[in-house]
Amino acid sequence: GHTVHVNELQSHSATHLSPTQFHNILQQHHPSSSSSRNKNNNGGEEKELVLIDVRNTFEHAIGHFLHPTNNAPAINPNTTTFSSFDSKFCARNASSLANKTVLMYCTGGIRCEKASVMLKRRGVRDVYQLSGGIHEYVQQFGDGGFFKGKNFVFDQRVALSPSASATATQHINKDEEESKTKKTIVGKCIECSTPYDTISGSILCTVCRDLILLCKSCQQSLLEYHCTRHSTWKHCYYTFLESFDIQSLQQQYVALQELLQKYVPPKGHKNVRKTLRKQMNKVKVRLEQLEDGIVKVDV
Repeated sequence: GHTVHVNELQSHSATHLSPTQFHNILQQHHPSSSSSRNKNNNGGEEKELVLIDVRNTFEHAIGHFLHPTNNAPAINPNTTTFSSFDSKFCARNASSLANKTVLMYCTGGIRCEKASVMLKRRGVRDVYQLSGGIHEYVQQFGDGGFFKGKNFVFDQRVALSPSASATATQHINKDEEESKTKKTIVGKCIECSTPYDTISGSILCTVCRDLILLCKSCQQSLLEYHCTRHSTWKHCYYTFLESFDIQSLQQQYVALQELLQKYVPPKGHKNVRKTLRKQMNKVKVRLEQLEDGIVKVDV
């Protein structure tokens, strides 16, 4: 199953690493480190290091750890629910991760507890997690660490840069902190790819209601917003239908039908197909109301 039992948290949980231990492992794999150079010179083989971010996609989008050997962002499993981390990501990738060293992290360390169990019970043995999560890591290392961008926090501050997090425990010049923040924007607008990392609670995908990164310009130019997962729906799926005429709604209905036919077999896409059918019915009702003269198009 995709649930984690309490007893599994002890028998299958990952090895916990303090921020310093986590940082040191990353540092050892950096090309500039003496230990990395010595291993290369001696021809010694070392397990490949893999970084996995078990947070939500929008959190990964605005900030993440960079792999020490190539500066690539940590892996984003792109899971829509936590149970799908096991059913999709772990099921597909466990065999390729089995002989690698896996470092995983989240905001505060809680999600890693379950995620590590899901991975280890599929045969991945060398799994480690960041104790205290990004929160404690950036407090200790600030801009000097391997985490770049902003860390999403669950309060009114929304997201903090590493140096802003470190300000809570260290004396850092605010002007210097703002200057560094502008230089380390890792997020991008999902529409135009402009560097952007401002998360807003009102900028949501109209289909799934996930938070998305959308720059001010694109916010103004679009009728409604769609996340990357639903980017192919943006020509036919709208919450508000009042501004569309009969022809536009007919086109939407046909496009929704075509989308529905792509999600096969039906049993494997039950929720998606249900969402599309519900929208098709909504469009159909609006069409009938317009054709009968019950409502008019909002101008």
